[in-house]
Amino acid sequence: MHSSIGNEQLTLGHNAKAVFIYQKSLIGFKVLKVENHALGTTMYVSLVDLYLRSNKPNETKFYCGNVLKSMASRALVIPQKILQSRVKGLFIWA
Repeated sequence: MHSSIGNEQLTLGHNAKAVFIYQKSLIGFKVLKVENHALGTTMYVSLVDLYLRSNKPNETKFYCGNVLKSMASRALVIPQKILQSRVKGLFIWA
């Protein structure tokens, strides 16, 4: 959906815009009832990463829970390289 636009906003340092775009995309996934799609999960991971860097533990924990639920709901395998580089504290917050 809009993940590449959100990624571009992150690259430009527009964190608030990136959050808005990711959340709007996730709403679209929920409406389509495919929020556990791999792309939706990567948007959750992007939000976790963003909130970790912004030092917002409550939001980080919330989105970590969504990542774990999405991964548990199906046999989703996120490459370890992505998890290590983007979500260093994923399991600390979960």
